[in-house]
Amino acid sequence: MGRWYGRASFDPRRIIAQILVIQAAFYCVSLALFVTLDSATGRDISLDQFFSYTAVDLDADGSLVCIAVFLLTAAACGCLLLPVVGRARKCLDFSATTYFIHLWPCVFHRGLPYNWEWWALNAASVVVMSVVGEQLCMRRELAEISLPHHTEEMQGLTSRSGRR
Repeated sequence: MGRWYGRASFDPRRIIAQILVIQAAFYCVSLALFVTLDSATGRDISLDQFFSYTAVDLDADGSLVCIAVFLLTAAACGCLLLPVVGRARKCLDFSATTYFIHLWPCVFHRGLPYNWEWWALNAASVVVMSVVGEQLCMRRELAEISLPHHTEEMQGLTSRSGRR
């Protein structure tokens, strides 16, 4: 049916493709930001920055870089929700899915995160990604639909039908 209204057909392949695109963008944006900020601060990039909950500990050296990267990545991926997902009501689902999938490499890398900073940062990142995506999608969904004003054509139609 229509793009915005009506019944949406359930297409698992499309949903999986959307999840993969967002997940790949999540890691690519994170990598680009880590490389940029680490080179600016003179730090070496490591997998711990991506997947270790200890990198987000507020007492750890360089944790502010990780916090900044995660929040900026969430904002960038929120912008990506507009072209990939396109619906405001789906933004929270895709945002939560992105960070839920990210949880698993973190668990396999260092075990289940136990510090509150990691959980708070990821919860805040889900909120940022979702809100940015929802705002962009709602702006497009609520945009005025311009209808052509063909008064001459409309008058022609009404005269043919016998109405004046």
